[in-house]
Amino acid sequence: MNPFLTQRGLELNKTKSVLTYLEKSSATFLGVDVLMKVNNKGKKYLLIIPSPKKVISFMARISTILKRMKTASAGQVILKLNPMIRG
Repeated sequence: MNPFLTQRGLELNKTKSVLTYLEKSSATFLGVDVLMKVNNKGKKYLLIIPSPKKVISFMARISTILKRMKTASAGQVILKLNPMIRG
């Protein structure tokens, strides 16, 4: 991995980096949880879901905006929330 990164002018921080086997545990990366699951036929698949902390903070932001815009028209609320929801 190091030669690949050094060619691009990057380096790996060994104190922050952790190698995780998804079959044994999940990993959180950039606000999403990455899990390895097995379906009822025994086939493995990757499940990527938002981390619970990020979902709670997102819902709190939306709740704050809705409380501030109680008297606004539906169109104004949609214009404000649409960019947040779409990402």
